[in-house]
Amino acid sequence: MADEPCISRSDHATLKRHAFTILVIEDNPDLRGFIREGLGHFNVIEAADGEQGLLMVGEHLPDLIISDVLMPGKNGFELCRIVKAEEATSHIPVLLLTALGAVEHQRAGVDCGADDYMVKPFNLNILVGKVSNILTARARYREMLLKGVSEPGDESRVVKNAFIEQAEQLILRHLAQTGFGVEDLGRALHMSRSTLYRKISSFTGVSPVEFVRRVRLRKSCELLKQRPDLSIGEVA
Repeated sequence: MADEPCISRSDHATLKRHAFTILVIEDNPDLRGFIREGLGHFNVIEAADGEQGLLMVGEHLPDLIISDVLMPGKNGFELCRIVKAEEATSHIPVLLLTALGAVEHQRAGVDCGADDYMVKPFNLNILVGKVSNILTARARYREMLLKGVSEPGDESRVVKNAFIEQAEQLILRHLAQTGFGVEDLGRALHMSRSTLYRKISSFTGVSPVEFVRRVRLRKSCELLKQRPDLSIGEVA
């Protein structure tokens, strides 16, 4: 029996709290199935080439992409470069798989923005371990970020990415406009409602509606602490 990937109990518990989706892009159906089975405790979606993979990235906004490099049409380097260049998908980690083991090819993977790189043939348990490490770190960041959004005083301890920072600032800038909601936020960020939903939920684990509510609530709590003479109705 093959060794199980080494995942600590705390990491396993962290991963269970989040419904992560992994996109596997591989033109070899047998290898694609092999990877899917190894990642059975995650939600795995599949694409047979780079073109189909890009369509699925836009449609599903997965939490992690595992992609072959040598594929018909767009190769893994091109796919990774496109994913990392788009605002809506730039946050998605990309792990490249390839038979190209030369240093210059690994450097090409780094240059296109890949977060990790594995040379074929690879050990499935090591792949699963890498995936678990990436997603555990993402889950913990998501939990810290959500705590910073929700609780007064905690936001200073969280390093936020530019997108979440921009979204928060837009909400706070329109705090006096009670009608400012998800549609307005999407327009200000130049994103469709569906893209905004996937992007915010990917970072925070909550919907844009809940995200806006928590940012407003946190600011209201801060104002009440600063101005105890105000009523809840005056800061709501």
